[in-house]
Amino acid sequence: MKNFIFYFLFSVSLIAVSSCSDDVTEGIVDNPINNTESVLEQAKNRILSMGLDTTDMIEIDGYYVVENDILINKDSLFNVPQTRQYSATYFV
Repeated sequence: MKNFIFYFLFSVSLIAVSSCSDDVTEGIVDNPINNTESVLEQAKNRILSMGLDTTDMIEIDGYYVVENDILINKDSLFNVPQTRQYSATYFV
């Protein structure tokens, strides 16, 4: 009985220690803007990397208008969400 309690407490403490992780990261990764390129050029490069055409890009208030119908917020253009992928072998 003493061995059972010892192994039970040992396994519970092992699970508690291993389940806690300190690698918590923020949900959004901020990319600082370089001073070598202008903000408009960096915005054009970012929009081009999204696969959109920047030939008729217009800057209105806090937005960029791309392809005459797509509004892109200036603040969210340089904040890229960081994602994690998870897979499991069990079906629900």
